[in-house]
Amino acid sequence: MSEGASKLASVVRFGVFTLDVNAGELHNNGQRVKLQEQPLCVLLMLLERPGKAVTREELQARLWPDGTFVDFEHSLNAAIKRLREALDDSADEPRFIETIPRRGYRFIAPVEGLDSATAPRRSRAGRYLAYAALGVILVAGTILGLNIAGLRDRLLGRPAPGAITSIAVLPLRNLSGDPGQDYFADGVSEGLITEMGQIRAIRVISFQSVKQFRASNMSLPEIADRLSVDAFLLGSVIRDGERVRVIVQLVHAQPEQQLWAHSYDRDVRDLLALQGELTRTIASEIRATVAPREQARLARTSSVNPQAYDFYLKGLFYWGQRTTQSMESAIENFQKAIALDPKYAPAYAYFAVANFRIGRYEQGEQAARQAVALDNQLAEAYVALSCVNQGDNSRNAGEHLQRAVELNPNSALAHHWLSIWLSDVGRHAEAIEELKRAQSLDPVSPIINARFAETYRLAGQRKKAFEQIELTLDLNPDFAMARFVLGNLYEEEEQFDRAIVEYERALNLGCFPTDCLGPLGYAYARTGNRAAALGMVKKLEGLEPGSGYAAYIATIYAGLGDNAQALHWLEICSENGGDVAGFFDRYKHKFATLRSDPQYRNRLRSLNITPN
Repeated sequence: MSEGASKLASVVRFGVFTLDVNAGELHNNGQRVKLQEQPLCVLLMLLERPGKAVTREELQARLWPDGTFVDFEHSLNAAIKRLREALDDSADEPRFIETIPRRGYRFIAPVEGLDSATAPRRSRAGRYLAYAALGVILVAGTILGLNIAGLRDRLLGRPAPGAITSIAVLPLRNLSGDPGQDYFADGVSEGLITEMGQIRAIRVISFQSVKQFRASNMSLPEIADRLSVDAFLLGSVIRDGERVRVIVQLVHAQPEQQLWAHSYDRDVRDLLALQGELTRTIASEIRATVAPREQARLARTSSVNPQAYDFYLKGLFYWGQRTTQSMESAIENFQKAIALDPKYAPAYAYFAVANFRIGRYEQGEQAARQAVALDNQLAEAYVALSCVNQGDNSRNAGEHLQRAVELNPNSALAHHWLSIWLSDVGRHAEAIEELKRAQSLDPVSPIINARFAETYRLAGQRKKAFEQIELTLDLNPDFAMARFVLGNLYEEEEQFDRAIVEYERALNLGCFPTDCLGPLGYAYARTGNRAAALGMVKKLEGLEPGSGYAAYIATIYAGLGDNAQALHWLEICSENGGDVAGFFDRYKHKFATLRSDPQYRNRLRSLNITPN
């Protein structure tokens, strides 16, 4: 205990606040203010020396002594922020805590020490005896291998953390001093999420959801409420050439409490093995049940060419942006990774999915098959392979997606794409349940929320679809997929002018042409704008066979009332291996005139289409 602490009165008053030092309770005009342990410790140190500077080094020495591995800068800034929030104080116009740039902090308000008969006070000697006894017990516990953290918490009267069954890996901070390395820190974060996702007993939140809290002012308990998680893994990455240092800590969310921390120095080529090691350590810390086959997968040792891994992480960075332009950048980087390390399966898997997403089916199919051949335990490889098996092989697509979910039950991507397949084959109720699983892993994902709306639409639940798309646009009003789905809803209600506005907005925001051009052309056709509709036909004809372009051209001609051309393009779709019957069924409202024309009924049956 410092000399200042021994002189601090048992009750201290400043402004409208009263602090009971012994009880560790802060009150505002008699009402208790919730204040967590670290902000309380900072407040006590500042009150010990009112009007004088308390350096960041002094705060670090008191709160995080030698031997404690922690991201000090992040943790101290968070503690100061929470303390200011509790005091309703401002860093720009402080009433209580003044920041001394590059040095520390100073308590600037008048402080009054009070004697209080009601405040419980332990004698100085009593406090020394208590701390000494605690020290003896903790040392003995260390020797005997006891659970020191839990023992210390019980002795200090802190609530013990509950069981941990869900975790969020917050984006690791890039401390390399080079903002150009942000993608690398994000990639390490996403790699940890993927590794941990293989353990069925833990629910692990997708990177797409956690990255939104990178610069958030929310406290960890608030983020935990938003994501519905029990704990966080947080820390930092420092890269220097081909060496990397990863500092991580496991923190229980409510009560907020550090459970474990460590730092690792590795060669970049050993990062894959490190991610498996970290996952096994965390599973052990939270006592998660890890199945034997999960243990075997996590224990696999593999390395990757450092430059290839660098391009792969850049590819993931662009992939996460989900626009046509970013997907091109992702493909370029995945391709470079493959050229440098032809045996790195994840690069093939994402290269395949990215190519499928923008309609390049031939390149996607080759890469998907190669990904599975290189690693038949990689969930993303089976997601990619599912894209190959469409049309007549739709059942195989579903089996591949089920395999992906089995390999990584925490893959929001796999659950999301499985829901799309279920909806495509008319199993809408199952698709909705699968989307709920995806949403539990990626709670604030605009794309999953938008897919919910589209699935409700396909299931005929139009009211729910409109309600869901409004929620999605509240998350991100400029999300292209949400605008596309809203266009679909307006189109079904034959509000074609409004549908055109949403489809055009979706395209301008980066929606994939394979999604938007067909519906936009059909809406132009229904408003009588033949030139604009045929303009969309021309753009679709420039896409690669197998991308579904022929079926979409058929819808445009059906909208123009040209049934002969509509049937012609459906036959081209069939020749290219497309699922003509499934497409016809999903968009039956667009083919109403074709279905009712006796001239084409027999030809429709030859395509396995039931006209009624």
